Amino acid sequence: MHFPAVFFTLLTAFVVPLAGCTPFHTRNPVTVEVIDGLTGGPVAGANIAQSVQTGKFGRQLHAEATAADDGMATINTFGGASPSYWTVNGAGPTYLGVGYSQIPPDFTRITERSGAVRYIAPSWPSMYLRIKLPEGYRGLVVEWPAEFDVPRSSGWMPPMSVAPGQQRRAVAAANEHGVVAPPTSIGGIAGFQFVPERWLMVGGTPINRINDVGPFTILRPPTAEESATVRVWEIGYEEPFSFWTITPQGTSARVLEPLVWFFGSEHDLREWVQRNSIVPMRPDAAWTKVDILLQSRVFTKKSLFAVITKPTEPTAPPQWDEVAEWSRKY
Repeated sequence: MHFPAVFFTLLTAFVVPLAGCTPFHTRNPVTVEVIDGLTGGPVAGANIAQSVQTGKFGRQLHAEATAADDGMATINTFGGASPSYWTVNGAGPTYLGVGYSQIPPDFTRITERSGAVRYIAPSWPSMYLRIKLPEGYRGLVVEWPAEFDVPRSSGWMPPMSVAPGQQRRAVAAANEHGVVAPPTSIGGIAGFQFVPERWLMVGGTPINRINDVGPFTILRPPTAEESATVRVWEIGYEEPFSFWTITPQGTSARVLEPLVWFFGSEHDLREWVQRNSIVPMRPDAAWTKVDILLQSRVFTKKSLFAVITKPTEPTAPPQWDEVAEWSRKY
């Protein structure tokens, strides 16, 4: 039996979209060597975990492994089209995996003479960052991880140890453009980053008015007094058609991606958006009658990054201190 060519054309057009919507994941055992970012030595008993969300209504896939005394572990990773989250040693950072088996970019690929492949995974301790702004500053505040390796003697190296129940915290000063740029590698060990939880401060005073990005941030029109209040506004951004919003806090904060805030009053924010032609992401049908600046503040990456001064070197080393877990933000 012969079918007309148009039949095969229609069949292909029908099947391909279905394949694109169906999550497909491979399994691949990967050898990982976990090393301590502070000492460079192996981390015995380190936990390595990968999680993959298969879709809005799909189940989450999870793989994990525990390192032996030599820091070596084999994890049966998930590969495929979906991004994946990785954690190393539990207390360490969360990565967004990319590429084959979605190995994080901070994992170093090593090929043995035998042809065997393993990855070196950095394990840094939990560290928190507080950003200090110049007196009288108004405008964008940006944390832009600088893709540079600094020596271990750099002041960016965190304390080797802290007292029981304490956490490491760095206080870094933003430059005149409101940018703070921590390095992403110290002494050749990649993955240096802070837990995605920030607190901004002017002088010695933390600014405790942070407005999260999201649809239910402010539910009513602000009063004139509220409009004049200087506060920290979280800013989100997206690539075209990515449907992935990067925001400063929580799991939306990604390795090597800049985090953005605006410091000023509501009037300052509106004037800045208009003056710089910052383009908001198009809201869906349910958002047609809300105030985008008060409710969302998610902009196109292109328009937002056009007004950011990208750092060319890491920021001056921060001041390190120790804080109790419950007070780390302040």
